[in-house]
Amino acid sequence: MPEITLSGRRFHWRQAGAGRPVLLAHCSLAHSGLWKPVIADLARDHLVLAPDMPAHGRSDPPPDGVALPAHAVAGCRALVGMQDRPVHLVGLSLGAVVLGCLALEWPARVASLTLIEPVWFHLLRDADPDALAEDESLMHGVLADAASGDFHAAARAFMEYWGMPGRFDAADAAGRDYLARCIRYLFGDVRRVGSWPPWRVTLDALARLDMPLMIVSGSQTRPQARAVCDLLHRTIPGSRRERIAGAGHLSPVTHPQAVVRLLRDFWGA
Repeated sequence: MPEITLSGRRFHWRQAGAGRPVLLAHCSLAHSGLWKPVIADLARDHLVLAPDMPAHGRSDPPPDGVALPAHAVAGCRALVGMQDRPVHLVGLSLGAVVLGCLALEWPARVASLTLIEPVWFHLLRDADPDALAEDESLMHGVLADAASGDFHAAARAFMEYWGMPGRFDAADAAGRDYLARCIRYLFGDVRRVGSWPPWRVTLDALARLDMPLMIVSGSQTRPQARAVCDLLHRTIPGSRRERIAGAGHLSPVTHPQAVVRLLRDFWGA
């Protein structure tokens, strides 16, 4: 895997194919391998870049005092800057937050933006407080476990809710340790994952996004994730709203070919 150094920290990514560049950003407690089935298809006619988020996969944690999402934006910005033309951005969950922030910062370098269930739950505070309360109830338990130092319990609770139930318990010891390590680095930023940074990621700012934009959710996802997607679609003029039948939060994992079909149709390929 290629890598660059940002502020003294390694930032890795997978790379495959050639053609119009595509950047795929994964969710929390995962790594770039999450995208393997999607990469296998898109790399037939695209240059696909799939970074490991900071403290995930082979990428180092962010420097002390730097929020994980901010360091992730810097890494993805560097990858986009290496390309000779605008890039299709595709993000899942945390990755969608990161790439949404990048699109706000550097719209001229974005060919299109696909947001798969971005975790901007702070946007629901006025629009859908019941859906926000659902997320805050979950995160209260995760934060309590993390604050006590039980990162394995925090990771398990997080995975049971957002990932695939049973996946944490089915993992071997190394896999469970990896998930606990990821949640440990996210712990200090967990509020910022949902609202990072609250004074910059606003509905007013998002409404000004003018590149082709697709918002995707699974038909079986959590209410607060669906509510964010619906709110963004109502707010961003010209945005496209898609739902993947039978999918939960992790549609690129459970329904990769459906994701690929949507992307290719969206891009006109």
